[in-house]
Amino acid sequence: MLRRSARKAKTPLLRPAPEHDASCEPGQRSPNGFIDAPGPGRSAAESAWRWCRAARRKDLDAAKSLLATNVVLHTPMTDSFRFEGRAEVGSLLGILFSKLDYLDYHTDVGEGATRVVGFHGRSNGIEFEEYLVLSFDEQHRIRHAVVAVRGMSGLALIFSTIGPDLLRMHHSRWGAGLARFGLPIITRAVVAMERWLLPLAEPNRDRA
Repeated sequence: MLRRSARKAKTPLLRPAPEHDASCEPGQRSPNGFIDAPGPGRSAAESAWRWCRAARRKDLDAAKSLLATNVVLHTPMTDSFRFEGRAEVGSLLGILFSKLDYLDYHTDVGEGATRVVGFHGRSNGIEFEEYLVLSFDEQHRIRHAVVAVRGMSGLALIFSTIGPDLLRMHHSRWGAGLARFGLPIITRAVVAMERWLLPLAEPNRDRA
């Protein structure tokens, strides 16, 4: 008689958000001596830390104060264009912050003028991870940012959430209406595929 092997405990697909760090609160000093204040820090590392704190609080003004005037941001949504300048990137951040349930960072590594920061977030009940490669100028402001999002459903959710607002912001009402109708359908399909279909490809999936 065949006996089904015991299933091992499933590991979470995404890194869990860390416990709340009190040094994130206004007026508090971080354990590494960085100061939570608007504008760039005394180094790229401190500016990256301030960026993480601003994102965690969804503080748009603090985040924009860390951007260089000629900042360039590449999103994971498309390779057909990029966001250039503080105004464009700030508008994108404003839309993103307004759609998130929370955003909490778990990784900040790098050296010199380049840092990699990782966030754990949730929107409309769907969790995702976001990683940014940040390059800083001589004033320790963000000059260049490349964004990557992990889980497919998280990426689809972000696109369907901010896509219509981006289209409307750039005066494409018909495109915004089409996106508002079509993108949620695509998102639900991607979520279903990631939840039910892709797990079948797990290398160590137990079989009877």
